[in-house]
Amino acid sequence: MRESQIPRNFHLAKSMISPSLMVSIPLRWKNSLLGTFWVASDRRASVTPEELAYLTDLAQKAATAVINSKAFDETLTTRKRLEALLAKLTDPVVLLDERRAVVYANDAARTLPVFAGQNPVGILMSDLPENVDLKAMLLNPNPLPAAKEIETSDGRSFLLSVDPVLVDGRQIGTACIFRDVTQFRQRDALKTEFVTTVSHELRSPLTLIHGYAKILRLTGNLNEQQDTYINNIIAGVDEMKSLVQNLLDLGRLDAGDALDLETVTVNEIAKRVVDSMAVHARQKNIEVEVSLPETPISFKADPTFLAQALKNLVDNAIKFSKSGGAIQLRARKQGDSVLFTVEDHGPGIAPLDQRKIFKRFFRAESQVGAEDRSGTGLGLAIVKSIAERHGGKVWFESKLGQGSTFYLQIPLI
Repeated sequence: MRESQIPRNFHLAKSMISPSLMVSIPLRWKNSLLGTFWVASDRRASVTPEELAYLTDLAQKAATAVINSKAFDETLTTRKRLEALLAKLTDPVVLLDERRAVVYANDAARTLPVFAGQNPVGILMSDLPENVDLKAMLLNPNPLPAAKEIETSDGRSFLLSVDPVLVDGRQIGTACIFRDVTQFRQRDALKTEFVTTVSHELRSPLTLIHGYAKILRLTGNLNEQQDTYINNIIAGVDEMKSLVQNLLDLGRLDAGDALDLETVTVNEIAKRVVDSMAVHARQKNIEVEVSLPETPISFKADPTFLAQALKNLVDNAIKFSKSGGAIQLRARKQGDSVLFTVEDHGPGIAPLDQRKIFKRFFRAESQVGAEDRSGTGLGLAIVKSIAERHGGKVWFESKLGQGSTFYLQIPLI
């Protein structure tokens, strides 16, 4: 804008010197107009192309500065909002950088014994003495999304979730969320104690009923209908005794009692299971085919619980197989663990039931072809608890009409 045009477009104060030249350059960022960059001179009447290019470049830098300033303000606002939100959480939240040093900890996190009430920002997790499981998770060089229950020295229980923080596919830190499950564990302990106590108290009267019912059968002089009633009483008491025993076993597993670890072999466990299920298999004319490794495999386990887990799997396989059929019990070494496999050729498990199959008291209603529908719905839940107590896992594959295969994996220790 030249000198003759300036007075017509601008109202300048009388005390101001009227510029002889004004240059206006729009401040643009991508397709957005941020404002205008003005340059005025009272000594020059024109600008050279080189000077205009320089001013244009300067305007572009100004636009970049404006964008960066806005982005910084927005980032700062977002950070303050996030910190205010995290500060209100009752669950401890800790953020670590790439060196596993604490860069943020909310108020709840500062109550953790691991930080001893001090400001944890800047502390390296490798320097903390607290909790081996906690350090193992947080110091993993390549953490995967994981969750594990830990107990702190003040007696609280936390479900610790560790997740990598990724930006454009690159890990820049680690997020740790401690969910306080102390009250849930206390309630579970009370519930387990109640169930265990009731189960213990039920054993004596059930044994008494069972004994007298058998004595009645031996007295004779019973007609066919009376004999049927006695048989039903005995069968019902047997099922109740099985339920009570399962509840007691689950109570012991839930209570976290130490396992009676012994050195066992795959062959010993398999023989123990097959022998205990021989009568049940003969009653249904089911053949139990056993395939074991030629080289003996020894490992540490609780023989009673491990045999029970396999027995439950074999019992289910027999229960859901047709008379005259066969099931397969196999074992082999897989890496640093032993893998037991129990396969049947029964009706299979429907997809809707598969996700609930290890829940307590769940009994699949879709197994239409099953000849034996008895059971407490606790067998597979016990198998899962036993596997986890040994540091292993259990899973299965199943197709309707083709049968099911259950896998029990136990670490070799």
